[in-house]
Amino acid sequence: MKAKNIAVLAVFFLLLCALPLLSALLPDAETSHSERRRLTQLESYAVKKAGREDYGLQKYFAYLEDYLLDQYPARDGFRRVSALWRTGVLRQRDNGGYYRVGDGLYKLDGGLSADAVDNAVGRINAVYSQYFAGTDARAYWAVIPDKSHYAAHENGYPCLDFGALLGRVEDGIDAGITEIDLTYTLELDDYYLTDPHWSQPEVISCADALLESMGCGAASDRDFVRHELYHFYGAYYGQAALGGKADTLAYLTDAVTDAAQVYNFETNKTSGVYDEVNFGNIDPYDVFLQGAAALLRIDNPEQTNGRQLVLFRDSFGSSIAPLLLGEYSQVLLVDIRYVSPSLLGRLVEFDGDCDVLFLYSASVLNSAGAFMR
Repeated sequence: MKAKNIAVLAVFFLLLCALPLLSALLPDAETSHSERRRLTQLESYAVKKAGREDYGLQKYFAYLEDYLLDQYPARDGFRRVSALWRTGVLRQRDNGGYYRVGDGLYKLDGGLSADAVDNAVGRINAVYSQYFAGTDARAYWAVIPDKSHYAAHENGYPCLDFGALLGRVEDGIDAGITEIDLTYTLELDDYYLTDPHWSQPEVISCADALLESMGCGAASDRDFVRHELYHFYGAYYGQAALGGKADTLAYLTDAVTDAAQVYNFETNKTSGVYDEVNFGNIDPYDVFLQGAAALLRIDNPEQTNGRQLVLFRDSFGSSIAPLLLGEYSQVLLVDIRYVSPSLLGRLVEFDGDCDVLFLYSASVLNSAGAFMR
């Protein structure tokens, strides 16, 4: 009994004194690799209050609480224990909005946000009206379902009504933009277990549907070579803290992707379509087109038809663009979450006879304030 009491006291002392002391001695971590976010950094009260008359001690103590939680030693281990306690002992069906079904991790969705969808459609219409209406450009739109669309209801979890979202987009989008239906080309196995994105080799049929609708040849006719990177832990793995099986990140190459050059308008640098070095980044999905970027141009010397594709996209576009590239001499990728549409005319030149594709995931269209004005 005495030994048991000593052990309890030792654990109590460790949690109460030793770990906070260790936290004070260790240098602050800048980022959480598992959560894919920057961690709160220590700043003095004077720095936080500067220029803010309404900033008092109560707000500063709340900030300090966030800082101490972010910088606590063995943070990921404690998050994992907390998640197991909530879902295993307390029998909660999710942990902080994330849940697990088999080896797959998913994020709860709050339902359709009509205002967010309407705002997104308004941004798309404004871009089309300013740059492509009245030209010979052929414009299309398509929506990528969230992977929970294929798993939530049958496992008793709420999910965004994808049909209602599509209906709202159809009702509001400019009549000059033609819909491409992707729902029949996708299934749950096309998505990563621990990440919201799809796996590039699994969506060739999706690329074929897009290309066929735009009057092009099929991506499936290309002679691809598959490359695999181990072990891939997606965004949901760290955010959910529920564990899970590692994925394999795979990408496809051929003569087209090997010869293509990607120009980044922000950095004024040119790179290849893929870079395995980026697999070690905080987001391993940066293997595709160097990750998030406002404006990219891919030149394809293997295609001499002079045809241009303008792809307005989110992060899903990074992995499907190489599959579309074979039919175009040039692909412009535009992410209007990071660049104002009103500035595009000063930065790039759109071919008046181009194909224009607005390709977005349902989660982005359903997020308030996702697009810049």
